[in-house]
Amino acid sequence: MKDNTLDIKTVCECNRCLGCKTLHPQVSIINLENPNVYQDAVKFEFYAILLIENCEGGCDCCGRKYYDYSNATMVFLTPGEIFRMNKNNTLPDKGWLLAFHPDLLLCTTLKNHIDNYTFFFYRKEEALHLSQREMAKVTCCLENIEDELHHSIDTHSNTILSRHIELLLDYCSRYYERQFITRENKNRMILGKMEGILDEYITSGKLQEGKLPTSGCCAERLNLSTAYFDDLLRFETGKTLAEHFQLKCLYTARKMLSEGGNTPAAVARRLGYPSVQYFSLVFKKATGVTPNEYRYSISHDWLLANIPMDKNILKQFLKAGFIYQRELFPTEEGTPQGGIISPILANMTLDGIEKKLVERFHTNALGKVDSRFKNAHKVNFVRYADDFVVTAATPELALEAKELIREFLAERGLELSDEKTVVTNIDDGFDFLGWNFRKYNEKLIIKPSQKAVKAIVSNISDTILRRGKAWQQDVLIMKLNEQIRGWTNYHQSVCASDAFAHLDYVLYELLWRWAKRRHPKKNKWWISTRYWHRVGNRNWVFSTENKELIRVDSTAIVRHTKIKATANPFLDEAYFQKRKFDKGMHRLTGKFKMIWKNQNGLCYHCGMPMDVTEEREIFYLAPKAKAGMEDVRNMRYVHCTCQRIYAENRLKK
Repeated sequence: MKDNTLDIKTVCECNRCLGCKTLHPQVSIINLENPNVYQDAVKFEFYAILLIENCEGGCDCCGRKYYDYSNATMVFLTPGEIFRMNKNNTLPDKGWLLAFHPDLLLCTTLKNHIDNYTFFFYRKEEALHLSQREMAKVTCCLENIEDELHHSIDTHSNTILSRHIELLLDYCSRYYERQFITRENKNRMILGKMEGILDEYITSGKLQEGKLPTSGCCAERLNLSTAYFDDLLRFETGKTLAEHFQLKCLYTARKMLSEGGNTPAAVARRLGYPSVQYFSLVFKKATGVTPNEYRYSISHDWLLANIPMDKNILKQFLKAGFIYQRELFPTEEGTPQGGIISPILANMTLDGIEKKLVERFHTNALGKVDSRFKNAHKVNFVRYADDFVVTAATPELALEAKELIREFLAERGLELSDEKTVVTNIDDGFDFLGWNFRKYNEKLIIKPSQKAVKAIVSNISDTILRRGKAWQQDVLIMKLNEQIRGWTNYHQSVCASDAFAHLDYVLYELLWRWAKRRHPKKNKWWISTRYWHRVGNRNWVFSTENKELIRVDSTAIVRHTKIKATANPFLDEAYFQKRKFDKGMHRLTGKFKMIWKNQNGLCYHCGMPMDVTEEREIFYLAPKAKAGMEDVRNMRYVHCTCQRIYAENRLKK
């Protein structure tokens, strides 16, 4: 009875045991025909690659199945690994053994990435099975190695041998990928079992204890090596187990949220997320909406029954889903995020709330709408997308309106968010669309909310102190001007003077820190004269020769003129053209205002109305290159697109 292991420590010892001549002390190719090994198993203290030919029993011991090639089998062993062919033989009766010591790879490129050839860590049952053509290529690589072994040893020997071995390993990587393809059905069965293991992990409550599934655990239950399991999963899905499990958790979270009764906090706790905030961040990154927004998503059945459009097209759109990290997530509830039709469907779904409130609070005893009741109850409704405000004369009327809206939403598969819904007095104020609405001494004042101010300060701080710490001054000015213009244009229609002045102060403090950090050894006078200059009548302007930072509080406060509720942009063109003209007259100053007035807000080239917020250019009737004056009479506003077409036509002439 064999009960011992043959421990072979060197390549020379391996040659001696297997009856082969030593041509190189660290590399050898050995013919395994009738190996005289009497021990139970053999242990190689170096890398070993076995090429097995004509194995007895069809090489079942090496995992060969009916869907594998049968010309030859390759097994890869790491240093210190114990090998036994089967219960009858320690080594195969026919084949070849490539043995090479790790010291051979010193000072070679192969040493740095040999661990990338993960099949060295596969089990014997996960061996590579070769076709006739593949076997011929492997044999050719072995012949090249043997040919080099017969060459006298010199300074190039190790490098050339390592490159021949690396080429052989590259071919084996290709053939293993081919084997994954030929085992497609088998692999799907394995992945199906893996999904069952992951489902069990989720339902068992282990995630709540902080225990995540590992590749080793899954591989053990599937009777695979960890390396083989990882490579199989990466080949079939393109992801690691951690990435795949994260996507599975997100899919499970979507199901739990759509079922109802599960809060984001409960879902986050059940799926093992460290906090509900982190869960919300990951969920929104994947789906485009927060867990609460997804929880209160629109019912597909209601959309299909009530939205007036082609039902087949609508159904296809709703079920299209979205792709995140090359993984398809089908849409079961709500609308796919990012599509142009998504906000349209949402608006059509919520349309009708105002009518429902009017029917309840603005009708007389005969059931007809009477404007007098509107003044009595003071029930008004303002909506922007899915954000809305309802006013009422008393808290009781406000709560009644809240219940009506809750019923309206319930029909559509939606719920009113208790976290975001508040009944408050106008004297206490409320935030809506980035503004704070509040009465001060019976006067309504609308100003930027504290949250909106904190957000812009945070963004500007990130731009100056983190992203822009190494930027040139003119680049930093350009980026800051973009942020300032966007924020001030949004808030310039409300009482934002104090907020603008505060933002100017914050900008100065942050820019001083930026400049001081760039020149820690310079004095205050040197820093101030380098970055702040006098421009016109203004001192302390953060500027360069070509660019200057916008002064926030110089933004004019222009009140918004309410659009007529009955106005139609397709029918009342003159009304909307006048609105655009008036908007330009309010926002522009100096000679630019005069140019706008002289043109009635129309493009000089195409004659179409212009919007003061869109990109435009100054066109000179007499070009400046031909002594044209920079005078109002010589200047016209044009669309950028129209100017480009005009220039192209001139070149053609």
